Amino acid sequence: MQFDYFTLLVYCARGNSERAKLSQLMKGKCKNGHPKFTKQLAATIFDRKEDSFFADSVLVPVPRSTPLVEGALFPTKIICDILVEKKLGRRVVPCVIRRHRIPKSSGGYTADTRPQLSVHLDSLSVQPEIVVENNIIIVDDFLTLGRSTMAVAMKVQEAYPDKTVKIFAAFRTRGNDNDIFVEIKHDTMQLNSFGKDVRLPD
Repeated sequence: MQFDYFTLLVYCARGNSERAKLSQLMKGKCKNGHPKFTKQLAATIFDRKEDSFFADSVLVPVPRSTPLVEGALFPTKIICDILVEKKLGRRVVPCVIRRHRIPKSSGGYTADTRPQLSVHLDSLSVQPEIVVENNIIIVDDFLTLGRSTMAVAMKVQEAYPDKTVKIFAAFRTRGNDNDIFVEIKHDTMQLNSFGKDVRLPD
């Protein structure tokens, strides 16, 4: 199983360049659901002529690591809402829910200490809604190992087998100290040869 993805920005956690520091600042704004951040994100998508990626699409936010409670911050839903407000996607369909809490990915420092793909899959379920659009875009804030995003995409594809499922993430995490902040990346996320983890191109 594989999914096309699009990322716009580069996040460099340990970088010291000016652009790496900017990415670290913007990470906080993204994670805290600042509307201005996503409005700037939408403007950059239009400036770079990447808006066609969102044509004839509904947007599905990746849920947090814990079940959503009323009044809780839902950053990816905020991203989806503002993208749709800016005419990137037709509507938001928050149909994927986290049934039980899993460890936060940010709490693990290596691939082995972060939740595995199977853990994500076991914790998610889909509450299907009618979707007439041809495309469903899974929206995440950060794409690092890709496990949570892949799990949501797999669940959605299973629920909507006749739809094209794609992925958009605001940031792609890069470990090296690239002096880059905006970097358009279109590629494909897929399962590894054992079907138990995610294989990303880089």
